[in-house]
Order: sequence, then structure tokens, then C-alpha cells
Amino acid sequence: MTSNPSTMNRRHLADMQITPLLTIAIPTYNRADFLDLNLRCLNSEIEKLPESARSLIDIYISNNASTDGTIEVIERHRNMPVNRFTTINRTENIGGNANIEQCYRFATTPYVWILGDDDVILDGGIKLVLACLAKQDVDMIYMGSYGYVDNYRHRPKTRFQKHGTRMYDDAVDFAKRVNVMFTFISAIIVRTGIEADIGDALENSNMVQLGWIFPLLRDGHRFAIIRDWIVAAKTANSGGYNLVDVFGRSLQKIAQLLLRDQPRLIDIVENGTIMYFFPYSIMRELRNDQKRFVEENLAAKLALSFGRNWRYRVFLVPLIHLPRRVAQAYYFLTSAFLRVCPRCLL
Repeated sequence: MTSNPSTMNRRHLADMQITPLLTIAIPTYNRADFLDLNLRCLNSEIEKLPESARSLIDIYISNNASTDGTIEVIERHRNMPVNRFTTINRTENIGGNANIEQCYRFATTPYVWILGDDDVILDGGIKLVLACLAKQDVDMIYMGSYGYVDNYRHRPKTRFQKHGTRMYDDAVDFAKRVNVMFTFISAIIVRTGIEADIGDALENSNMVQLGWIFPLLRDGHRFAIIRDWIVAAKTANSGGYNLVDVFGRSLQKIAQLLLRDQPRLIDIVENGTIMYFFPYSIMRELRNDQKRFVEENLAAKLALSFGRNWRYRVFLVPLIHLPRRVAQAYYFLTSAFLRVCPRCLL
């Protein structure tokens, strides 16, 4: 019997539709309330999708031996309408880095999105992500995000929010837009199946995700930025490490190791850290009247990491030494300058 070609094509398309495309992996530890919000928002977004789109998604939760109500929260959401909902409830704490690494290695779908347990996917976010991934021709996606304190629905009032998806065939152009935000795991979706480069430099770095993000940046051929806000990130909700140590020498060491054949990419990551990450962090401390950076001997540590880079003297030294109000005005001016002159990254 001869099959009708159009019937065969429809069957082929149907088979493609039920093939899982994306794993949303959530590493968690003792954040039951945040995880509950995360999963409620995730479930709401998935329920808005047609059934064919829901079947493209796997959910994986790696519970790192939580001692609060995390297991009960997970059980309440186990019937989420996705292709597969898998949970690992560990009996021993393997550490944050190893827990995140397991999320990457577990994924069997073409793409994985490792989502912080205290972050939230915003309205319409998954739909935009699936549309970007549909052709499976990108190696990495970076997504727009904003930080929230108490209510994730309180979006920033800004004239600079953008919309739409932009594609990049050049890693340098892509990196100039993302730079230090490669470290924000919830805003990155990556292709799976590469041999993650997890060496000694990443073992206690609090940035184990760079073991697969940087190799994909180095060797990838097509990248995307979804400029819409996809993720709301809970601010000031992590700790247990020295900010200057992690985003100074540690990040430099990792970039130099994994991007060693791409010096321009190394420079972009470092320059973005100097021009965006630390100025914002310093000003947040000033607004909150906190002295943590001073106690950490901020100036000396930053000088050790970045003193050879002229951007350190332009973007950081004045914020450290100027009076508070003058520092705030200086920060406003430099931020405005960077919006119109991002070429300083190179």
C-alpha cells in the first residue's frame, strides 16, 4: 500500500512536536517559599501553552538535601502539565556547585535552562523562548531580566526596555551585549551535549555554569538575545562568598582558562565586570548605607584584580573615594555614557 505524502508529512510533524526540546532545571536548597513561587509561576506559564508546546518541556528539580518544606512544595506541583517532571531528593548535601552541575548533566533535551529557585519566569516568557528555540539553530540564548526586592510584579520604570529577539553569528558581538551577565545563570539557555569543562578553577568558584557557557561561547556559531523581560531575579538573596574575590580574580582566572584562545572575549568579560557589575554593586551599598565593601578592603582588592585596566580608574576609583552624593552623580553620568558608547568594552 502506498502512503499519501501529505499524510506522512503530517505524521512527521506530529512526531517532532512531541519530542522534548527544553529542560527547565531548578537546583534548590532550603528555599521552600521561593521555590513555591517559582513553580506556581512556571505552572501558570505552561498552562497557557497549547498541548503540543507543553510536550516540548521537561522539568527537573534537584533538591540538595533541604531540611525545610521543599519536598512538600515539590509534591504539590508534581502534576504540572509537561512532558516529564523529575525530582531528585538528595539525602546528603553535595554543595551548590555540584548541584548546578548535575542539572546540566541530567538534561537529555537539546537545550537546558537552569533556573534559580528564587527567580521567576515572567508572563509570556516560555512562549518567547520556545519560539526562539524552534529551529534549533542557536547555541545559546541570553534573556532580558530585572531584579526585584519584594514583589516580582513591580517592574522597573524605565525608558530603556526593549523587545524582540536579535540573532548573532559572531561571538564577540554577542559577548559585548552580555559580558559579565554570562554569570547570571537564570538568564542563559544553552545547548546540551558538550563536554563541560569543570576543572579546579571552577570547583569552589560559585560559577560552575561557566564550565559549559564559556566553551559554547568560544566554539558556538549562532547566538540569540531575547530583549523582552523573561526573568525576574530576587536581589540580595545569595551569599556565603566574597563578592570581590568571586567577580575579581576568580572570574578572571576562569575566563583566561576557558577562553584562552579568544583574548577579545576575555577582555569583554573583564571590562563588563568593571564597568557594569561593580559600579552597580558599590552604589547599592551606598544607597543602603552598608559598609560591607569597605570592610572587605574594596579598593585594595579591586586594584589587585583590575589596576592595570584603565577602566578601573575611570569607573570604580571615583565611586570608592568621592563623597556619597558626588559618587551618585558620577555614577549617573557614567551609566548614561555607557548606554550611548558601549564600545568601551573593547
